[in-house]
Amino acid sequence: MDPSQQDESQMPNTVYDHESDVLMNDNEHNFSVSKPQDMGGSIYYEVQGQDRQGSWEGKRRYNEFFVLNEVLVRRFPGVPLPILPEKKAIGNKDLLFLQDRTFYLQRYLRKLARYEFILESQEFQLFSRPQGQDIQKSLEKLVPMSTMQKFERLANITSIDISNYDVMKKEQYGSKITEFMYFYKVVQPLLTKLKGQTAQMMRTKLNTIQSYQDLYRCAQRYEDMNLQHYTDMNTAELLLTNPDNAMVFQNLNEVANSLQNPYIDIYHWAKGEIFDQEAVNNSVKERNRCEQKIRELEKTKRETQQDLQDVQDGRKTLTTLFKDKSDTGNLANKIESLEREIEAMQKLTDLLTIYLCERVIPSYKKEKLGLYNRILTQIQVIEISNAH
Repeated sequence: MDPSQQDESQMPNTVYDHESDVLMNDNEHNFSVSKPQDMGGSIYYEVQGQDRQGSWEGKRRYNEFFVLNEVLVRRFPGVPLPILPEKKAIGNKDLLFLQDRTFYLQRYLRKLARYEFILESQEFQLFSRPQGQDIQKSLEKLVPMSTMQKFERLANITSIDISNYDVMKKEQYGSKITEFMYFYKVVQPLLTKLKGQTAQMMRTKLNTIQSYQDLYRCAQRYEDMNLQHYTDMNTAELLLTNPDNAMVFQNLNEVANSLQNPYIDIYHWAKGEIFDQEAVNNSVKERNRCEQKIRELEKTKRETQQDLQDVQDGRKTLTTLFKDKSDTGNLANKIESLEREIEAMQKLTDLLTIYLCERVIPSYKKEKLGLYNRILTQIQVIEISNAH
């Protein structure tokens, strides 16, 4: 089987018991997801967090995370929201699957906590402090936002004034976004392969560590059962159980218990890189969807203007066959509504273009370079420790 196609949820238990500080920022420690438990046929997770109002905690289902994420995507367009672990219809109560999901739900929450405006938003407060209300229903009942409302919200959050940027600057930023799209297309398959290969290396290393520990325990048992017989119960001729060899016994015991697996961090790093690149790419796709929507709206506007002209001139076409001059008012209103939406959508597109190129992509690059260096350093430290 291609390593990149292996099921990560089949990782050994120790993978999900381990989470090195190298993968987190300090403020992320205030958020946790733990202890999945079956309650009435549904899996609930213990969730804890902290915001300006203080600490909060409670039990949450995966679907509540899922609906929260969908709502945030719609109401904070272009913000590189973290990626949720995928849904799974069959085997979603298996122990290893739950360990994997718990780990990445926690990662999702900790990544989300980087955006204070998200934590303080009405949407997230319905999730973190539901006040006895059904979280999923409360989120789904939120009134939809218009394009202009989304633009104004993001402009306030980012403090970006699009009037300060000319057409040339926006075109330059558009080219940078295209460069990121090319980078994403090329590097994602590589990271997927690396994740699969690292999963294999991690399993091998785990087996090696386990074998060393088993060998040490077997040697102790062997002395207890056989060597005492060979030496006629003279412990002075033994090694591990010889009272004079206390230091040897201690050193071997420390070695057996101190061996670490350096590939656990790099496995989670690779999978996390895939998630984080996808998050930025989703922001890019949202910006591109806005551009596409403008083209569609402009096409509809042109067609409606033509219909209005045909009705005013008394010409009958396929789209004006059942219209007369009494419909000119409605057509004019439709054109005016389309113009307002085009204007709002253009503002949102410009804002997302600037936001991506001045905030999101530069911050992403800086973080990923730093994390890559920390991961490689961590691996070296662990391997040196294992060698001593």
